[in-house]
Amino acid sequence: MLLQCLLLAAVAVSHATSTLGDEADVALSYLRKHKAETEKALLEIVAIPSVSALPEHAQDVRRAAEWVRARLAVIGFEDARVLESAAAPAVYAQWLHAPAGAPTLLLYAHADVQPAAPGLPWRRHPFEPWVEVGAIFGRGAQDDKGGLITALAALEACLKGAGRLPVNVKVFVEGEEEIGSPGLADLLRRHSALLAADFVISTDSGQVSEAQGGILLGLRGMAAFEVEARTLAADVHSGLYGGSVANSLHALAEFVAGLHLPNGSVAIPGFYDGVRPITEQDKADIAAFPYNAEDELAQLGATAHTGEEGFNTLERQWLRPTCDVVGMWGGFTEEGIKTIVPAVGRAKFACRLVSDQAPEAVLQAAQRYVEGLRMPGVTLVFQRLSFFAVPYDMPRDTPANKAAAKVLEDVLGTKPLYFRMGGSIPAAAAMREALGIYTTGFGFGLPTDGIHGPNERYLLSQMHMGSRACSNTRLEELPVEVLQQVSEHLPSLQAVKLPVVSRRFKAALTQPFWTTIDSDLMSKLWRGMQPGHNASCGAMSWLRSQGAVIESVDFVGAWRYGVRQASEYGGQTCRASSAWRWSATVMAQHRRSALSVVGNVGGPGQRIWKVFWAALLTMGLTSIDDLNELSSTSDDSGDDEIAG
Repeated sequence: MLLQCLLLAAVAVSHATSTLGDEADVALSYLRKHKAETEKALLEIVAIPSVSALPEHAQDVRRAAEWVRARLAVIGFEDARVLESAAAPAVYAQWLHAPAGAPTLLLYAHADVQPAAPGLPWRRHPFEPWVEVGAIFGRGAQDDKGGLITALAALEACLKGAGRLPVNVKVFVEGEEEIGSPGLADLLRRHSALLAADFVISTDSGQVSEAQGGILLGLRGMAAFEVEARTLAADVHSGLYGGSVANSLHALAEFVAGLHLPNGSVAIPGFYDGVRPITEQDKADIAAFPYNAEDELAQLGATAHTGEEGFNTLERQWLRPTCDVVGMWGGFTEEGIKTIVPAVGRAKFACRLVSDQAPEAVLQAAQRYVEGLRMPGVTLVFQRLSFFAVPYDMPRDTPANKAAAKVLEDVLGTKPLYFRMGGSIPAAAAMREALGIYTTGFGFGLPTDGIHGPNERYLLSQMHMGSRACSNTRLEELPVEVLQQVSEHLPSLQAVKLPVVSRRFKAALTQPFWTTIDSDLMSKLWRGMQPGHNASCGAMSWLRSQGAVIESVDFVGAWRYGVRQASEYGGQTCRASSAWRWSATVMAQHRRSALSVVGNVGGPGQRIWKVFWAALLTMGLTSIDDLNELSSTSDDSGDDEIAG
């Protein structure tokens, strides 16, 4: 959460203003003390069924807005109020007491959610959120109530803990994002002076993985429509009239089947007008992105990737437009059978659009296509739907993007990747149009959180990542004497060689503690990865899938340099330097130790050695004599390589 505060400070630095400095420590302490309250707040707001798509939940959308307004007032923001739009209420609040010359930042989020009917495949009621395996589950737990609460907790820590923010901050939370923000453009125009800012940070975003940060450069736009196929005045008896009159569902199926050509492209003439060609920089960003097609198929329960020929999967997801049927209905769909020829069939379609495509032009092309089709005995009716979003692109070198990249590198230990998403956030382009400013995504959800689907979740480790981030490297929640030993004996620590550690861990396998851990678990740990995963993501994901609660142990960001260098991507082996780190993580969890190493003092080398010390502590090497003895027996041989 403090990541947001650091980002504010980094933006301030870019404008030669003051930063939080030592006050970050106070804010961090506040966050640690109020961790339970933060989790409680997320559970509270997720329990509000603020489904903007369903009229019966209109009052719940308003109730969520009032909840956010009250929370902002309690945090210390001023002028907290509800702004009305044609579609759903939004919330505004401000804190404008930064030093003269400080920039103004607009924080964006949304409090509405997707529909979610209780029952399978939801494990529990989607609006009765629950905590399970280190995560909060429920509709909106991540998208975007989790991002919103993460940001509000950071702002509260800065205001109530440190006493101030480094820049002026305005907060804007809408309630119609999940239906395409139909009233947002008008609201932004009416309140453009109130919402004027230098930068926008959006919580409605995410990271590449737990160990890899990313800067979002683009989102696809969207246009949606419905097609009705009508063949009769009313349903008729299928025995009397079947085979002699047109069937609306047959006609609708024929229309849907003809919407794409054999090469996977959309058949609507003019659909691709204005599509920007894929650039070499786009291809470089895709090549750098840690994408594994087989893993994605397994995650989705799919058997193959399909789509437009001539493009790879990420090109299709990021940079090519699509037209998908998202719902079809008609006739008799209840249990049993009703022998009719259905009179009416309907289908809804969502078009995801890319740079330089105009949603209005796409809708006009689709309408011409539908109304121009001739099907005997069938009348096709075209109807626009309200979800409408302009594609969004931004330069990678904006001041806010630079600040976000710096914070992510400091926290996670590697430079962030630049990527795009196939989804749509209408507010990004709308704010660019109305306010003249770009939006930098700065959320901490993960691709595996299942947003818009059943059992949506938000990992507590991701939510609290910001609370463990500060401008100085630290081993938090360890005894004070341990911190003193780390700082006083770093030279001895640096003399320890990894081969000795790996042998020591091998010897430790014979100790009673290790006999309590399943042999298959140990096998996974020593491999450190599954095919197609790097050591950090693969092992962490597998452990969580087995029920391990790894929440307060944040080795990932601190030593991912070593893990990435030691891992052999896509294989079944990794070096001992990866294996012992994962072993230490599990030992820390089983011994209920809370180990966390974040920040960036002394570079990645020192940071890794400090984590190394924490690992030794979990092995019982708690004295300096033990450490010196281990150092004196080290050698210069390379890491042991451990086969899977």
